[in-house]
Order: sequence, then structure tokens, then C-alpha cells
Amino acid sequence: MENPRCPVHGQKGAGEWTELGIVTTPLGDALRVRYERADRGVASWAELQRAFSERYPGKWGVMLFPPAAHLFDQANRYWWHVLDTQPGALDLFDDQPAR
Repeated sequence: MENPRCPVHGQKGAGEWTELGIVTTPLGDALRVRYERADRGVASWAELQRAFSERYPGKWGVMLFPPAAHLFDQANRYWWHVLDTQPGALDLFDDQPAR
């Protein structure tokens, strides 16, 4: 995974990506990124999936939904941690039975 030393801004399709650097997580090193539409509007789930897949083909993205006390709410900005490898047992198509 590339290691940008400072934020990188770039246009991709109908939105703007900001790469905020590499962080160490329990899932491994991850690139923290932010996406927002060029018109600052609300993005649909399908649009977010398409934008992520175009920008980071073959990568895994983890979005967080923290408890209210840790919420960092900025209007219509979407945050991911981008991983080079499958994040443990989080693959929806693995054979591990749910408990």
C-alpha cells in the first residue's frame, strides 16, 4: 500500500477523494480516506460502492459507524479505511457460521 506523507486530493468521477495517511489498526495497516460528491450532495449506497471500487480496485474498504459519543459528523462526507488484504472474518462470503 502506498504511504502518502501528506493529504492527496484528486477528482474521480462525481466526487473528490482525500487520502489522510496510513494508520495501524487491528486489521493491519490501512489507508484512511474521505470521499465527498463534487456537488456536496448525499451519495447513495450504490454510488459509494462504485466510487470506492473505481478508486481502489481490488482493495477492501471498512466504513465505521461509531457510538454517538465518538461520532464525527460532517455533512455528506464518507470515511473508509482501505486495506490491501481481506479484513479477517468480515468477508460476507466466508464459510464461518454466525454465532
